[in-house]
Amino acid sequence: MLVKIFILLFITLNFGCGPNSNPLGRAMPASDLEAFDVQLSLSQAYLDLNDNERARIHAEKALKINPNSEDAAVLLGYVYLNLLGLSAFDIAAKFNKKTETASSSDQTDPFLPMKNLLGITQTDLLQIGTLNTDFPSYPIIEPKCALKARASIETLGISTEGIKAICPFVDQEVLIKSDSRHQCESTTGQRIKPVQSHFLWLMLHLYEGFFFNSVINYKTASKEKTNLELRALSVATAKPTTIEQLNHFILDIDSVSLSVASVLDLKGETCPSENPQTMLLALVNDLLTASLTTARMPGIPENIKVKFDKMASIISNVQSSKAADALNQAANLRRSLAKNMATSLSDTINKLDVTSLSTKDKKNLCASFNKISQGKTADLPKLCQ
Repeated sequence: MLVKIFILLFITLNFGCGPNSNPLGRAMPASDLEAFDVQLSLSQAYLDLNDNERARIHAEKALKINPNSEDAAVLLGYVYLNLLGLSAFDIAAKFNKKTETASSSDQTDPFLPMKNLLGITQTDLLQIGTLNTDFPSYPIIEPKCALKARASIETLGISTEGIKAICPFVDQEVLIKSDSRHQCESTTGQRIKPVQSHFLWLMLHLYEGFFFNSVINYKTASKEKTNLELRALSVATAKPTTIEQLNHFILDIDSVSLSVASVLDLKGETCPSENPQTMLLALVNDLLTASLTTARMPGIPENIKVKFDKMASIISNVQSSKAADALNQAANLRRSLAKNMATSLSDTINKLDVTSLSTKDKKNLCASFNKISQGKTADLPKLCQ
């Protein structure tokens, strides 16, 4: 109970509406100051009435009048969270909820608190990706580029707007240079609510991270393994003996390699040139940001912090000194996700009798395998070395 009370206090809105509550108020024209205070007060009033759309309109107007107002940005951030289904009270309840009754696989799911909050559906996921049923038992979702995905679901657009609004009010140490949403100038106003600003920054990134992770690590047939992993395992367990079976095996390896290239894409060659960020790289940015941000929130209860950190732990060896090197982190994540697939397939290929395969077939087999293993020598089957 004490923890829950702390969290509620931690994220409670405390906005004043007079000139003294606005760090730049004394420097603003009287007409603008009056309009600013009116807009801020109206937004708070509508938020208290749970009329989030009207609260959003007035908070956005207040921030437009005074872009250096931390009060307006934080209020707008909480309005955005409400629109995303992440109200302050729900976050306090769900992130403090014990999971002893959950299954063992659920207990190890770092995004369980987000799943408890958000009812994400197959329809939602198919708005940010395309269903691939080349392996009918193990369908995957081929992700859209990050920019297109954010434009495909209204709430992802809202989280992006929230990130941009809060950006000037967070520490430079939690900004990632490769993320266009983090390209902002720090406020020239007084920062008196850094904990709230960083809390909003954290939750807005985790919201998108939850969506993107649900696509990248899409699961329908198993709680432990992704469908992409199961595709590779289904091929790895094959025991082709005839030429026909070997040729089919090569085609399956090629299909898996194309699936890996699509889901775990880093290059973004099909993405807009002005913003070629892939969903995998965006997911890494979100999780890196979350990891860096929790470190800037002193006083947060340990059991809550652990849940935040678990969501960021999908990336191994995250270090704050490498915050700007998200591409390398994404590459490491891709290799980690593909390693088990490559190892299993390599073991299967090593057991094959490939004497009947033509030189061309052998090259095709190795080329497809290399797409999965990223040319890692340790994973290569003897045939391809």
